[in-house]
Amino acid sequence: MKSFSTDPQAIAARLRQARDSAGLSTREVAARLLDRARVQVSHATIGNYERGVSVPGIELLRHLAVLYDRDPEWFLESGLQPEGIRYRKTASRVKVAEEKQYVADATRWLDAYRRLERRAGRVLNGTHADFRPKPNQTGQDLARHVREHVLKLEASAPLPSVIKVLEEVFGVRVIELLTESRIDAFAARFGDEHAVVLNPRAPHDRSRLNAGHELGHVLFSDCGADSLPHKEVEVRAYDFAFYLMMPEAVLRGAFAGKSVVKLVRHKEEFGVSMAAMIYRAERAGILTKTETEWLWRQFSMRGWRQQEPGKVRADRATRFESMFEEVTAGPTPLIPKPDALRLMGVREAEMQARVNLAAGMVQSAEQNPSEPESEKGGEEPNVLRFPE
Repeated sequence: MKSFSTDPQAIAARLRQARDSAGLSTREVAARLLDRARVQVSHATIGNYERGVSVPGIELLRHLAVLYDRDPEWFLESGLQPEGIRYRKTASRVKVAEEKQYVADATRWLDAYRRLERRAGRVLNGTHADFRPKPNQTGQDLARHVREHVLKLEASAPLPSVIKVLEEVFGVRVIELLTESRIDAFAARFGDEHAVVLNPRAPHDRSRLNAGHELGHVLFSDCGADSLPHKEVEVRAYDFAFYLMMPEAVLRGAFAGKSVVKLVRHKEEFGVSMAAMIYRAERAGILTKTETEWLWRQFSMRGWRQQEPGKVRADRATRFESMFEEVTAGPTPLIPKPDALRLMGVREAEMQARVNLAAGMVQSAEQNPSEPESEKGGEEPNVLRFPE
């Protein structure tokens, strides 16, 4: 039998993933190969294949593809691995093992996403995929340039969707991946492309800021060699994200009159949390230290550090799930669902779980936001006046 000339470790990773997804032991795989295909191979040999010690022949790999319900080409194509990962997380509370698992899961889904795109002929192409910032541009300067010259937004206009800017304007593939770990998001390079992964457990306002933060990393080419200290890179990405959604002139207007009710209105219109506005306003000199400290005390007293008043619409990444439904739907689908699943290397149940979750997200985004707490019950308890 002829052996593959591709990387043994890449094939080994695919074999492990396929067996884990099928929920089989190496002994069970060996038994099923013998029972169904009359192919005799020991479980130890299968283990060697999965460790990259040796490479299965082409005929055996075809039998394994049938057993695992995969496309044979799925085993042959080594998926791109993430490089230059930039996390948005609470670092002290996230274990290295949790990071590695999250990246591995995200890589698997991004690979499935890319395969579906190519087969469906719907590869993501942003209108400004080759955009690069000017040398020594600050985060705020880049945000202003993107708003004015790329997005053509009016100076005081809100940004409806950060996700659409990532995907449709800059050609960045975005997926959502749930985790119980304190990981909000990460950006990474996959070959010549970039991808952003978001944890949808984050509140809507923080999720938008996370998406903008990762876009900042992509545009500044932070997912490569470090050109600045880590803290400066993170601050620059945060500056970009905030001012992309809320220019400084709008921020100043939010604090004009010094009413928290006005902050709630701006939060709902621009999709930025009140906490982020306060933090940014102090840094910009819009608020004094005394005013800022008073506001934080009010936040603590009223429980707003856990849940602020005001609602922000969901801004979700569901292109992958929508594409899957579109190309596999109907009596004559572009790609029959079983073929699409084999191509992507995922089980129907787990793909359906993603579709269901995405459908719930879209529904949430399209519903009218609930009445903000700031409008309930007259002026108390959510109408505040800053101290004189």
